[in-house]
Order: sequence, then structure tokens, then C-alpha cells
Amino acid sequence: MSDVLKRFRCLGFMDPTDQEVRPQRRLPPRLTEGRGTVGGFLDNRKHNAGVLLDHLATRLSCTHGMADAVHCAKLIYSRVAEPPLIDELAERCDFVVAAIGDRGLCGSCTMHDAMACEDRGLPAVFLCTEPFMNAAHNHAEACGNPDYQAVQVRYSLPPSRLSRHGPALMRSSEVCLLSSPARPGVW
Repeated sequence: MSDVLKRFRCLGFMDPTDQEVRPQRRLPPRLTEGRGTVGGFLDNRKHNAGVLLDHLATRLSCTHGMADAVHCAKLIYSRVAEPPLIDELAERCDFVVAAIGDRGLCGSCTMHDAMACEDRGLPAVFLCTEPFMNAAHNHAEACGNPDYQAVQVRYSLPPSRLSRHGPALMRSSEVCLLSSPARPGVW
């Protein structure tokens, strides 16, 4: 039983999920290197998500030899991505980075998108702001993937600071894509 569930029980709350049917997922194999890969960058249309993903794609291309980047955007941040969009990423990409979880429902939906990519065999990184890291972990656990870790980013990081903090984000994202199971990262 997780610490979160123990704390809930101490407060008199019950876990409403059916333990018998909770899905158990396994992370797909992480990448062995970035050279020659095609990265998928899923923008949930939150403020600065596209800028953050563009910057990360450029850094991965320049530093690790990523061959191509596929940029996609969801219709709206507060809904999960449509299955055809996830299918397109699975068909065209070697990994996916989904951004950004920064205010509740968008984080849940974007974490779900990352899990959908993982279910299709793609290593996926979910970028999430600090206040929602616990929610991201709880969502991953509820979805049957307690080993999945989001990459933490600072809240509302202005584009002007991306060049200074980009290397740390890249390292954190890289750790989640290249290690097995995914390890947490902080940026």
C-alpha cells in the first residue's frame, strides 16, 4: 500500500478504486541513445508549453543528434489527446515529451497522454510543475504504473530563461528516456 493511501486511511478516507481491476502497466524499454531518433513533442496548449518543447527539441537535436522532431498539439489542455493523435506519434516517433502539467486537470490529462504513449511502446516524458508532482505520481500509480516519474519544471518559466535552464531540463528528460525504470528529474 502506498504512503498516500495510508495517509488517506488515517484521515478516514477510502480508496475508491477496485484493487482487483486496477491496470498493471510496464514501462517500455528506454532508449539506448538519442542519435538518429525521431522525437514527438506533444503540446497541450498551456502557456509556454510550445516554447518549452521547441527549445527541448532543438537541444536534443544539437546535443544528442536527434534526427527529426514531430510537433503536435492537442485541441485543449483539459482533455486527453484524441487517440488518432497518439497513434500518429506512435507510428512516427521513437519517444514523446508531453508538456505541461501546471494546474490540476491539464496535468492529469497530459499525464494520461504520456501513459497512452507508453502503452503504445514509446518511452514518454511528462513535464510537470512542482505543485503537481505529487498528483502526477498519484495519477501514474492509479493508472497502474507506479515506476513512471514526471520531470519537474519551474512554474511559468519565461522563455528568456530557457537557454540558461535548458541543459538541466534536457538532462532530466534524458534520464527518464534512457534509464529503466524512469527516474525522477528536477529542473
